[in-house]
Amino acid sequence: MHFSLTAWLVLLLSAWGATSLGTLGWNHGIKHLGANRTAMFLNGMPFASMVGGVFFLDEKITWIHVIAIILTSIGIVIGTIKHRERGLSFTEGKPVKSL
Repeated sequence: MHFSLTAWLVLLLSAWGATSLGTLGWNHGIKHLGANRTAMFLNGMPFASMVGGVFFLDEKITWIHVIAIILTSIGIVIGTIKHRERGLSFTEGKPVKSL
């Protein structure tokens, strides 16, 4: 397979642009949501890849994909819900027994 110099240049600039914008977006999310909450959404990347495969590559969604979407979504929801600790409050990241 042979690519022209222009094709290689377009490919490299597209990859560089997508990587740069993705990194800027991710850092913006960390700034506003915090690292812990943003990390939960990293699990959504396979879902985005699957949607891209359906639209651009004409792939089919099977039952295993549906199960994976459901389990991943449940994990993201569970991970982003703020849990109340029984009898504990947090001060500077350390659990402290509340009165």
